[in-house]
Amino acid sequence: GLLAHTIPIYFGNKDVGDIINLDRIVNCNVPDAVVIDARKNFSAALNVMKEESGLLINDNPDRNATVMEMLTPYMKRWAIQMFGPYLQECVDQVIEIDNNETLWKWKLSQHIVPNNTFENSHYDGTVVVKSLVRAMKFLQSPLFD
Repeated sequence: GLLAHTIPIYFGNKDVGDIINLDRIVNCNVPDAVVIDARKNFSAALNVMKEESGLLINDNPDRNATVMEMLTPYMKRWAIQMFGPYLQECVDQVIEIDNNETLWKWKLSQHIVPNNTFENSHYDGTVVVKSLVRAMKFLQSPLFD
């Protein structure tokens, strides 16, 4: 999306600011504890959704499109309950950017890489090589005898 001259909406790694200039994207930030809780409780929640929709516990939505279709409204409701308060900030920011041409142009004009430099960044090949060398030395690789 960055190279296509759009404003990407990002949802993922908390360290994205080390890789991408946060002023150039919409960063949807869900606390780790919420994500961990969602992962931990999804299986039980899925069983409740199956029960509410009249499905059997052993019905597998990954293998049956009809089961997935029946569960979709329940999964959407669950996802909104779990993540809605955090993602609402992203939705509001997208709406703000869409309604404000000056803000849209400003975000598009921001550099993609933090501090506008590849030096000592994730894009700098020497950083990767140095990390590999440190790891190999730590593991006592025979290459360093």
